[in-house]
Amino acid sequence: MDFLLWEQFRIHETLGLDSAEQRDIIQTNMANARAWAEGPLAQSYKETDEQEAYLADGKVVLPDSYPGLYQGFSEMWTQWQDGAAQGTAMPPIVQNLIIEMFMAGNASFMTYVGFSQPAKSLLRAHGSDDLNATYGPALQDMRATACLCITEKGAGSDLSKLSALATKQDDGRYLLTGHKWLISAGSHEMTDNIYYFVLARTDPKQTGMAGLSCFLVPRYRIDEAGAHRIDNGIRVNEVVTKMGFKGCANTHLLFGEDGVETQAFLLGRMEGTGLQQLMMMMKPARISTGIFALGLASSAHETSVAYSQQRVQGKRFDRAMSARAPSLPIAEHPDVRRMRLDMAAYTSGCRAMIARLGLYQSFEDDPSQPEDLRRAADDISEVLLPIVKAYTSDKAWVVCETAIQTHGGVGFTRDYPAQQNARDCKVLSIWEGTNHIQALFLFRDKLGMCVQPKRLNTLRAAIEDTLARAEATGALDKDVHNLRDALAALGDATAAARDCVRYQRMNDVPQFAVELQAALGDIVIAWHLLEAAEIALKALASGDADAAFYADKVDIARHFLRRRLPQSAASLRAIAGEMQDVVATQLAKTQAA
Repeated sequence: MDFLLWEQFRIHETLGLDSAEQRDIIQTNMANARAWAEGPLAQSYKETDEQEAYLADGKVVLPDSYPGLYQGFSEMWTQWQDGAAQGTAMPPIVQNLIIEMFMAGNASFMTYVGFSQPAKSLLRAHGSDDLNATYGPALQDMRATACLCITEKGAGSDLSKLSALATKQDDGRYLLTGHKWLISAGSHEMTDNIYYFVLARTDPKQTGMAGLSCFLVPRYRIDEAGAHRIDNGIRVNEVVTKMGFKGCANTHLLFGEDGVETQAFLLGRMEGTGLQQLMMMMKPARISTGIFALGLASSAHETSVAYSQQRVQGKRFDRAMSARAPSLPIAEHPDVRRMRLDMAAYTSGCRAMIARLGLYQSFEDDPSQPEDLRRAADDISEVLLPIVKAYTSDKAWVVCETAIQTHGGVGFTRDYPAQQNARDCKVLSIWEGTNHIQALFLFRDKLGMCVQPKRLNTLRAAIEDTLARAEATGALDKDVHNLRDALAALGDATAAARDCVRYQRMNDVPQFAVELQAALGDIVIAWHLLEAAEIALKALASGDADAAFYADKVDIARHFLRRRLPQSAASLRAIAGEMQDVVATQLAKTQAA
């Protein structure tokens, strides 16, 4: 992680964090976060799988360690907030790395605190002054947690089917009825209150996407003394039993139950603006999902590497039949080395991609940065957002499966955590919009259906800058060639998609969207790995570097750009050919008519 901060993204220069004090604060916060992640968080990880959250007498029971973990997180978070108030706030790139450590330690627990910061932003942006004054302080000092409540049974990702209803009363209040399903961290007893941010209709006659509003719905309303204790009629009907993430209570919530009204507070000044308000949540939600996935993948990768270094089995291939040949740690066998390089490429590449988003967020938020830099950062960030969510969650599953394979038979047992990592990470390709939805979002909204290539051209220009530097080393020529070839194949595929749109065959593109997204993800990862390799080669040439560390950076990049990236280029050319056939068929029909 230090390599990313100080060498690859050089935050002492790019963000002006060049004082010894600033660097010391960042490194101290990183060290404290790592100690907590590798200590109490990681030590409770297996327990969260064995003590699955469940419902008893109307209340959700969590793993025994959670109250203590929540207290520890609250204390650490308070220290960071105090630092931010004193002008030493951690930049997003550092925050993303710290959150990854927490996810690697115990991702299930982190669901209980993960929505609090976005909830504060949503409340500040759209809540009235009175609503912020009444309910904001408990979010700030973590006496309340927050949940996003969108999904309903039978609706899934189709928001047009939502039916929860907030009815306006004569006195101006809104009363909420209906249900929400699969709400992550939807109920617990660790805090004074839980705030549900609920997407609901205000007119039962309206259908489709129109008429959806966002409401703050507290579990307990606040009485005249300022205490969180007025029952707001929210009941937990079920805690679902799941394949993984067992310490996270995914709840079925009912509103207006037991004859108790559920009062809801409208965000914004008018009804029907809920979707627009929640758009500000989409960016942090996608990044957060990517960090969830990366944390689990990193944990699986690291534990499998440690296991492979101490597990002695088998002999060198050319001495396999020799009785005198020594057995080796399995890490020295070629196929285990291949698996390690695959895992390292995906985890380090995704980590760099997410770090870049954090860096670009700082650029976008800083009006003192050059305007062209801010525009480029925005263009590239918009392209990367669905990739961060979809690609990272897809590859996390691959990494976890590879980690199990590295362990051999014991990887299939509960004695080792890789199998839990795999079960926990699978849902991440489904929640916050399935990865197919992300692929459609990428094609339609971010790439402008490939008819408006501005953002993609900005990304390509940034990659070309890296290619030029890598080419100058003289040691990465094959890797540079392969990335340029993949970019050319991407150009063929996007041109074919554009032609499908132009010739009225747009509906044929979605079948290729996931493959296009995956290949673009591989290109982005290759970009970051090549950038790291170019920096590593310079460090090795200086003679003062940690030779093994930097040589591994080069090996990882070469492995990915020579073994994995050509497969993506071939995939892009295959789907380009398929789409070209679609266009040719359409043109033939048009001419025949």
